[in-house]
Amino acid sequence: MNISIVIPVFNSSDFLARLLYSIFEKNIQSLCLQIIVVDDGSRIPVEHGLHDLKKIALIKNIELIFLYQDNSGPAAARNTGLKHIKGDYIWFCDADDCILDDFFNIILKNEPFEILEFGYYDEVSKKKFIPQYENSITTLEYLKITDGRFYLWNKIFHRSVLGNTTFDERLLTLEDYIFCLTIFSKGYYITPLNKVLYEYKFNKKSVTKKIDDFKRKQMSYNTLIVQERIIKLIKENRGKTFVFDRLLAISVAGYFFSLIKLKYSHEYFLEAFKFYLKNDIIYINPIYFFKFRKFKLFFFLCFIDFFLIFSFFKSKLIKV
Repeated sequence: MNISIVIPVFNSSDFLARLLYSIFEKNIQSLCLQIIVVDDGSRIPVEHGLHDLKKIALIKNIELIFLYQDNSGPAAARNTGLKHIKGDYIWFCDADDCILDDFFNIILKNEPFEILEFGYYDEVSKKKFIPQYENSITTLEYLKITDGRFYLWNKIFHRSVLGNTTFDERLLTLEDYIFCLTIFSKGYYITPLNKVLYEYKFNKKSVTKKIDDFKRKQMSYNTLIVQERIIKLIKENRGKTFVFDRLLAISVAGYFFSLIKLKYSHEYFLEAFKFYLKNDIIYINPIYFFKFRKFKLFFFLCFIDFFLIFSFFKSKLIKV
C-alpha cells in the first residue's frame, strides 16, 4: 500500500514534530509512505528544527519532503503538495494533530477503497466521533446523512477519486468543505471505519482560531462561496435536490448562528440576504430539521425565511 500524506504547516514546528513522531511510531514495513510537508511561509522554516526526524525517516525508509512557499493559505499549500504526490492513496493531515491506535495496520486491512472515513477524538469537546453508517455507501447517500462536517483529516482518498480536483485558493477557511463536496457530488463509494484513529487538537495559534475584523470578513466571504457552490449543485442536479437543499439549509443555519454568536454588524446580514436573492433563493427549506427533531434549528430557519421573503418583496416594491 502506497500512501502520500500532505501536511500544510505555518509556524507550528513543535506540533508538526509531535504528529511526525506519531506517524513514525505507527509505520509498518508493508507500507510505502511519502510525507510531504508544505511550509506556508513560516517566519522560521519548520524544517530547521527537525533534523532528528529526518534521520528517523531515512532509517524507516520513509520519504520525507519539505517544500517552502510564500504565505498563501492552507488551500494553496495543499495544492503545492498535490503536485508532488506519488502514492495510490492520499491523506491530507493537519500539523496540529496526531494519529492513534494501530493506525496503518487498521487502514491496510480495509484496502482497497475509494474513500475511507475513520473516527476521531475531539480534544475541544472531549468527545469521540465515529461514522454513523455500517457499510460502504455512495457519497451521494453520505451527503443525505452528513451533518455538514467535511473534514479532510479523517478521510483517505484513492488517487483516482481526486482526478484533477484542486483546492480553491480564494479560501482561507472551508477549503476542505468545497473540496470534499466536489468529490462527493460525483458518486464514489465511501467506506466507514468505526474506530477512533485520530486526535483533533486545539491550537490557539492556528490561523483558523484567530478572530479579528479581517478574519470576520474572510469567514463570511468563504461561507458565501461555499453556499454558491451548493446552489450551483442544486441547479445542476434537479433530480437530487433533496441532497443539496439539505446541505444548503445546514450551511445557512450555521452561517447565521455564527453571525449572531460572533456579533457581526448588520451589514453582513443584509449582504447575505442580497446574495440569496441574487441567486434566486427566497426560501430555505427547514423541514429537514423538523424531520430529525431539531426543532430549535427548524424555527431558527423559519425566522431566517421570514426575513428572506420580506427582503424579496421589499426589493420588488422598490423596483415598482
